[in-house]
Parts: sequence; C-alpha cells; structure tokens
Amino acid sequence: MGKAIRMIKESKHAAVLTGAGISTLSGPADFRGEYNPIRDKYPHGKIFDIDYFRKDPQLFYDFPREVLAREYRPNIARLALK
Repeated sequence: MGKAIRMIKESKHAAVLTGAGISTLSGPADFRGEYNPIRDKYPHGKIFDIDYFRKDPQLFYDFPREVLAREYRPNIARLALK
C-alpha cells in the first residue's frame, strides 16, 4: 500500500478539492463549456449580476431551480471519494 493511501486510511478527517469536472461526469453541463442548454436559455452575464438581481430577482431563482430539477447520479469519481 502506498504512503498516501495509508495516510488517508489512517486519518480521522479528510478534505478533497475538486473542479467542475467531477460534476459534469454525472450529467450537468460545464458552465464554462461551449454548449450548455440550460445556461444558454438565460441572458449571459445577468444570472449572477447583483444589479440585475435587484431589478429582477426571478431570473436568479429560476436558473438554479431548473438545474436542480434534473436527476443526477453519483459518478465513479464521487463514488471513489466516498
């Protein structure tokens, strides 16, 4: 067994930092990628713009609601971390 694996197994706590790619394996499109059907429905640059939010907060709430409405399953990377 390698030193890193032994240290992880013997530890009481662990933290893992990942990037967006760990989620895209399960289905959600990469927000920075070329094509994202959900993101592309909404005005670019306005979804998380505080000034636009103050004018029309509904857009801010509709976007994550649509993303979270889909069913995603853990992928191999998430299962390995578990």
